[in-house]
Amino acid sequence: MKKERLTYLDMVKGIGIILVVMGHSQFLNEQVRIVITSFHMPLFFFVSGMLICHMGEEQRSMGVILRRKVLSIFVPYAVFSAIYLAIYGLYYYAHLHIIEWSVIRGYAIQTFGLGGMSVLWFLTALFFSELAFFVLLKAFRKRHVMVIAVCALCAVAAPLVKPHFDRLFPRTNIPLRLLYELISTWLRSMVGLGFLMAGYELMRLFHKLDGMKGGKLDDKADGYVPSKKKRILFVCAGFCGLALTACLSLYNGLTDMHFMVFHHLWLYYLNALLGTCSLILICKYGKILRGLCYLGANSLVIMATHLDCQYMLKAIDFGYFLVSISPRAKKYCLYFGIASSLLVMELVTIFLVNHLVPFVAGKSYPKREKKNSGAA
Repeated sequence: MKKERLTYLDMVKGIGIILVVMGHSQFLNEQVRIVITSFHMPLFFFVSGMLICHMGEEQRSMGVILRRKVLSIFVPYAVFSAIYLAIYGLYYYAHLHIIEWSVIRGYAIQTFGLGGMSVLWFLTALFFSELAFFVLLKAFRKRHVMVIAVCALCAVAAPLVKPHFDRLFPRTNIPLRLLYELISTWLRSMVGLGFLMAGYELMRLFHKLDGMKGGKLDDKADGYVPSKKKRILFVCAGFCGLALTACLSLYNGLTDMHFMVFHHLWLYYLNALLGTCSLILICKYGKILRGLCYLGANSLVIMATHLDCQYMLKAIDFGYFLVSISPRAKKYCLYFGIASSLLVMELVTIFLVNHLVPFVAGKSYPKREKKNSGAA
């Protein structure tokens, strides 16, 4: 049985992808960057865990699960990796009139070692996280305590192992460098596994609350809708949680899930969980903004194109152009030019991908979806 999309989770991902783009901006204040990086990547693992629970994916066979994940994650990974390699090769040739084979070889090692070039590390880490999570769910069946314990253990052990692994693991030749990339990806996926589990358990809690009385059932909403006062309280709690996340993250300092820089590990996980849950509360019980939902539903395309497809650089060039012709408020013209031009480029790309090559974003062609729904 196919379940409807959860609009509030699309909105969460929409806000999350905006935070990702902001985090890659060279004009962002360092303190704001610290707050953003404290939870913006864990957020996507968290939402994936919630969707696994909502869709009941663990009820499918491992063969079906593996096939679906390869199509939705590995196909986009392969396509965008090829695009990145082509872009970087052409860039070096255009600027240096030679192909820097050592650099290209390094990118190829990242790609084939499944470490991922640039932002693509997220896709392989998500793939292995979800695969491990499905194995645990099937191995322990309904013994969720065991699943929680194993996921928590992996999430704590991986960051402790990573520094020793970096120092001791030799990278003297291509096979060892490939193995290093693969093991690094596994370690990242173990961190993501903890967030997947947390999201899965949160959605189980939401399902229990939705099944209880005390709210009005709305066919257009995701479950039972609490009274207006309760919704306001939930949204206020969410904003308070974000404020607390900001304070704690500034104390912990700049973190990075890609390079597994966490500083105080317990504080990193607290910030990630608190920031993500707070944002989910705001989106679930606040006003749904369709524009953010659209960005969230197409977050993979935005994540894969905004940086390494040179969109960000072109947007910055347009921002400086506005600065050059503006008599005043040059700072705001720069920010407006970057944001507006980047948004236009992404919207055009999303439209073209969804209508011409949806498999690039891990989606099916619309006609095929209609045929499958009709057959069902």
